[in-house]
Order: sequence, then structure tokens, then C-alpha cells
Amino acid sequence: MLTKLFKRKGFSVLGAVVFLSALVFSITSYVRAGDDHVIYVSRNVNGGERTGEKDNPFESIQRAIDKAYNEDKDVIILPGYYFQSDLTIKEGVSVDGIDPQKTYVSARNTDDTVFKMEHKTELLNISVMEGERGVLIKEDARALIWNCRVTKNEKDGIKIKKADVKDKKKVTISESVIDFNGWNGIYSEKRAFYLKNNLIYHNDGDGAEIAKKSKGYIEDTDFKKNDGVGLKLTIDESEIGIEDCNFKNNEKSGLEVRSKGDSGYIGLEEDNKIKDNEDYGISRINEDCDCEENYWNERLFIDDDTDFDDNEDGDISRIFSTED
Repeated sequence: MLTKLFKRKGFSVLGAVVFLSALVFSITSYVRAGDDHVIYVSRNVNGGERTGEKDNPFESIQRAIDKAYNEDKDVIILPGYYFQSDLTIKEGVSVDGIDPQKTYVSARNTDDTVFKMEHKTELLNISVMEGERGVLIKEDARALIWNCRVTKNEKDGIKIKKADVKDKKKVTISESVIDFNGWNGIYSEKRAFYLKNNLIYHNDGDGAEIAKKSKGYIEDTDFKKNDGVGLKLTIDESEIGIEDCNFKNNEKSGLEVRSKGDSGYIGLEEDNKIKDNEDYGISRINEDCDCEENYWNERLFIDDDTDFDDNEDGDISRIFSTED
């Protein structure tokens, strides 16, 4: 885990362990706090004044979030189908659906985004569906999406707005399924990010696109059967490591890497598999530059054990230009 890139580029493995420990604490701490620190939402509400306790839950998710924000609490959404949208998770609030196979929040195919996430927020154990977008992470917000399914949204499943590339503004998406969205599964502007153990498949655009100047790590994530490329990255001013990922059966290339000629680094570390894509395994594209092999060999590292197989146009493309 977190091997060559982090050692080569001066990252601290201990720092990664501390980050992961903090992540586990974050997603469990409010549960340990007990009902006194939780506002509940339920479909089974029979009128009367709602206060948010487990035996007197809100029906409105936004009302529960607003109260949790004002009282420094978190929100649990009990299982059921909720046809609600344009929901803003306010700073410091965690929203937990308990089980993404039992708790669904749908915009019912309106033009609304289902959830918008502010700084220091969490979205856990929930299915998010049928909005214009599933989740919008706001500018400069640190956010966690964990064990969610984001599906059947008209545009991007998850859109991440830009932020300074710092850990305190990192976006983490883990243990989640992001599928059947009308544009990309994930579209991220410049960000610090961490993607772990996700399935990103059957999206009508690319599986994920991450803008230049981003820094982060992707591991144990599958990019499969997307109508575009599996994953689209840009070298310029980026530092991105990829380990133990699968890029398979995408209708274009498994991985597309672009460059405008600036410094940066993308590393395919250990145990990546790139197979059965309808274009190349990896496409290399110059944008308004004439970068040659020595530039690409220095800036795009491909570990010798990368498993390529049966990509229709070849494993690694020649260097294309956007002018071609």
C-alpha cells in the first residue's frame, strides 16, 4: 500500500496511516456518542410536532440537518425511500443512511442536485439517485463519501469543486459504487483527493476525470464498462499515484493521460490491470505542446508488473496531439 510514489515523492507512509486512522475515527465517533448526539429522519411519521429523537423523528432531511448543525449533532436517516433533493449538508454534520441497499434519497428526475456538501461533512451508507447530479462537493470543502451508491443521475454522479491542494481540504471517496450516471461518474476540479475500494462503472461519460494541479492516491478501485475512458488525468502540476486498480471493458481507453508540457507526475504503481478496453490500455495526448518520449517516460511512470491484455488498439498509444 502507498508504496513507490509516496516514497519517491517524499510523502510520509506514517502520515497516510494517521490519515486512515482519523478516517475510521471520523465515521464511527458519532455512533459511539449515542442517541443524545443524533437527529433522526424516518418515512414513518404520523403528524404532530417533530423533535428529531428516535421515537419522534423528522420526515424532512433538511430540517434534521439544520437542527444537527445548530446543536452540534449528526443525522441518521432510517431505511426507506425519500423523495427529497437540493439538500445541503452543513459544516461539521455527518449524514448516515445505515445501509445503501435500504436507504434511498432520490430527486425524482428533477433538475436538483440531491446532496450538496459543505466543509467537514460526511455522507455515509446511503443511495443517492435521480438528480441532475447526485452529490456536489462545494468549493474549499473537505468531505467524505463512504459506502454509498451514487446512481442514475442526469449529469455527473459526483462533482467536486476546486480547492487548495491541502489535506485539510481533501475529498475522500471510499467503499462506494458510482454507476449509470449520464455524464462522468466523478468529475473533479483541482483537488487533494483519495479514492479507495470503489466500483465506477457503466457511466455514460468517463468513469472519472480529475483536473490538472491535483494531488492524491487511487487504490483498489475498478473503472469498468464506462462509455468514455475509465480514468482521465492531466500531468501538469499533478502528483497522482495509482495502485491495485482495474481498468477494464471501457468503450474508449482504460486510462487517458494528457499534458500541456508542465512538470508533474502520474505513477501506475503495483498491481494495476488494464484489459479489454476498446481503444488503448493507456492513451497519451499532448495538448498544445510537442512533448516527446523522454518527457512522457519521466512524467508517466508505468510499473513493470502492470498487467495489460487484449486492449483493441494496443497497450500504450503513440503520443497523440489534440491537433491530430
